[in-house]
Amino acid sequence: GTVLLRELLAQPSLHVDTLTPIRALDRPIRYVYPPELVDPSQYLSGEELILSIGVPVADQPDDSIRRYVETLSRRRVTALLVGLGDLFDEPPAALVRACLDLDLPLLAQHAAVPFRRIVDWADSMRIADREVGTRERDLGSILRWFVAGTLGVGPVE
Repeated sequence: GTVLLRELLAQPSLHVDTLTPIRALDRPIRYVYPPELVDPSQYLSGEELILSIGVPVADQPDDSIRRYVETLSRRRVTALLVGLGDLFDEPPAALVRACLDLDLPLLAQHAAVPFRRIVDWADSMRIADREVGTRERDLGSILRWFVAGTLGVGPVE
């Protein structure tokens, strides 16, 4: 199960704000991952929501921040979410510029709101999506059996 960026942003209880314009709100989020590494590429497979308090960009020169965003973009990350309040109250301007330039959605979560809230929300959404998928598959199987006459009733034209 995946969730969409649109669904994340529609949840007021998560306290997530957009810091850059987002052209594709239907970007999927397959994983929610908190790598605080300058180069997390070996751990990324695409469609992640990256959670960070800003370790890879705090007190870094602009070109290092741009390389970090280029890495995330190249690995097809869905969005970068920075938690405000630990290392900075506002993300560095170089981070905002790089995300704008590379069309990587930059999000912020209010200070004192734990990332765990987003992780739990995404997990519950994926579980609900899988349960719906299972019910739909079960219903599809019953309908196929019925049409094939294997439920003891003749097929319906």
